[in-house]
Amino acid sequence: MLPKFIKALLISIVLIFGGLSIYNSTLPSKATVLKSTTIKNISTSDVFEQVAIMKNREHWSPWSAKDSLMKSTFSGPAYGVGSVMSWSGDPDITGNGSIEIKKMILNESLELELTFEDFPSTKVFWTFVSKGKDVEVNWSSENELSFMYRFFGPMIEENVGKDFAEGLLLLKNYCENQKDPHNINLTHVAEKNVYASRSKTTVDKIGNILSDSYQKIIMQMIKDKQVQLSQPIAFYHKWDGTNVDIEAAIHVANIGGSTSDVSSKTIPASYAVKGTHLGPYNASQPVYDAIKKYIKDAGLTQNGAPYEVYVTDPTKESDPSNWITEIYFPIK
Repeated sequence: MLPKFIKALLISIVLIFGGLSIYNSTLPSKATVLKSTTIKNISTSDVFEQVAIMKNREHWSPWSAKDSLMKSTFSGPAYGVGSVMSWSGDPDITGNGSIEIKKMILNESLELELTFEDFPSTKVFWTFVSKGKDVEVNWSSENELSFMYRFFGPMIEENVGKDFAEGLLLLKNYCENQKDPHNINLTHVAEKNVYASRSKTTVDKIGNILSDSYQKIIMQMIKDKQVQLSQPIAFYHKWDGTNVDIEAAIHVANIGGSTSDVSSKTIPASYAVKGTHLGPYNASQPVYDAIKKYIKDAGLTQNGAPYEVYVTDPTKESDPSNWITEIYFPIK
């Protein structure tokens, strides 16, 4: 026979575990966190890229701010689905883990998978809602809890909730204090059918060459009964300071025939880093420099020739200081 104190201990253990089981059965099977903030006087794209480009998270991450030992590495694409940030840090603060983008709707939402060492993965969600000149940002997470882990649900919600609130405050402060005179952002460019004319020339003759090329394109469009759908485009395939390989293009509805002077083709959809220049055409170099710095800092890779879209028609606006040119660098 078991001694009385052993019996009492066994009965106590059974009662404790039984009580915990009953208590756990009353708890939710998920731990859910939702925190929100509003970022003032900013575009949705400017906020979105701080979250969707993994390297940008170092600007505002609440965990980087807490853990001086935290080291991050990046794999997969620099942004978008499949982009991964992994880290190692103080085991008492951040430990080891990774986060991966699973779904993305540009400038609208993200779904990610967050994994900490020795813990089940967590689904993380972001939404970005334009509110006039401001952006509402919502950061949430959802943990599926096994029966025995339900006890930890309230603790997870409290601790993660604090981190999310702190992270959103850091994101808000960072975004609201950034000054971007060139309005540089990550964007998606839709597929376009174009008529195009490509030439090699020197920098001092760009204006004349583009004028001649657009005239050739328009004449072919008239012949083919095509309609111009957007502003003129110029692709810069090569620029060494003296010589230029330039391709004038106009967006049209349908692919047509090609001649020795004018080709008809489809420009595939792509992501691009976009900047805006206000002023004369020959004063756009600061925008190019800013876009290149943005691409380098974000760990992105250029994928194709940069191009300009001439938003302002100089025949209707005579003052060059009011001319708007959009500059795009396609990226992988």
